[in-house]
Amino acid sequence: MKFTIITGPGRCGTSALTQFFINSNLYRVDSPFNLDPSLKAGFESPDSILINSVIYASNLINSTKGHAISRIINLYNKADIVKTPLFFYTNSYAYWQEILQPYGGIQVILLTRNNLDDILTSAKNIGIQDWDKYTPTLLQDQWDLNIQTLENNNIPFITMEYPKFSKNPNYLFKNLKKLELGTWNPT
Repeated sequence: MKFTIITGPGRCGTSALTQFFINSNLYRVDSPFNLDPSLKAGFESPDSILINSVIYASNLINSTKGHAISRIINLYNKADIVKTPLFFYTNSYAYWQEILQPYGGIQVILLTRNNLDDILTSAKNIGIQDWDKYTPTLLQDQWDLNIQTLENNNIPFITMEYPKFSKNPNYLFKNLKKLELGTWNPT
């Protein structure tokens, strides 16, 4: 099974999908806590957050790359699935793919909403700070960059819309069948 990353711009169902995998009891999901219950979100992979921060810093300070490499391999050894919107913004897939290629590589579940305005509305409705700097155009540009990076690096990925995947099991299972998820069987 490939190492699986769940990501998206935020407010797009990453927590709901992660909860689905946790409830399946079939996968090791690196999500030991809910960051903030008031956000109706959580299950962030603290290890992935730290690693992506180190990768971002390694673009500035080359000496931190070795630390990121060992952290990625350690995380691979303890988890099958990680979730964090930080992947969407750091676009660090190629780095993870390079490190984990000898172990089977990575695959990505990229989530969004049908209307990008709904992401911004959801963030504002629950009082998330700093979301006023985002626009649908900015989110679309970041989405396009994510898709381009995944395609350019031959990283398998699927895209799904929230809340559609949480309300339509056929849509969810049809998409998940496109990934390498071990012996998981949607029936």
